[in-house]
Amino acid sequence: MNSTTNLCQEKPCVGHADEVTCHEDLVCEWDSAVAPGKCKEKFCSRYRDHASCNSEPACHWDFSTCSDKTCANYAQDSSDIDEIHCACNSNPECFWHDNVCVDVHYGACPTMDIVVLFDGSASMAQSFGRHPRGYEALLEMLRDWSLLLPLANDLGKAARPGTGYAKGLTRIAFIQFSGNENKKINGVVK
Repeated sequence: MNSTTNLCQEKPCVGHADEVTCHEDLVCEWDSAVAPGKCKEKFCSRYRDHASCNSEPACHWDFSTCSDKTCANYAQDSSDIDEIHCACNSNPECFWHDNVCVDVHYGACPTMDIVVLFDGSASMAQSFGRHPRGYEALLEMLRDWSLLLPLANDLGKAARPGTGYAKGLTRIAFIQFSGNENKKINGVVK
């Protein structure tokens, strides 16, 4: 209910029926943790100005919008290394490593590529929950997971200024593997 007009008002993002239109709206994000997936409002998008955004510890003002704070944002909040260190360690999702605030899920990973292997056998063509085939279920999960990875704009140890290395991006390889389901009978593949 809109308090000004006394009329019903649709909640943000619920009108987006698919993932594409959901992502086109900057205040929305696709939630694939529920089945079926749905479009929901981003937590920090409710804050419309710098002061209210930065008053919420989980949010970060990024030029003209309020977005979720990531571990990399702590370096932007201050130039005092001790203040950044303390703020980083106060967030259970981050930890301080080699003078950089890193995500606890990926901070221990060396600067190298990630290879994901997945089953390519006939079992992946079967129904998996709300998905018609296992391929779709697995690829949806991997896609959503890869969106959370620090693939760009996060400097790895080897890419830090002054180390002589150029800034690189993490590459992900998705490899499908399967045993040979064909059988040879008298030298002929059947």
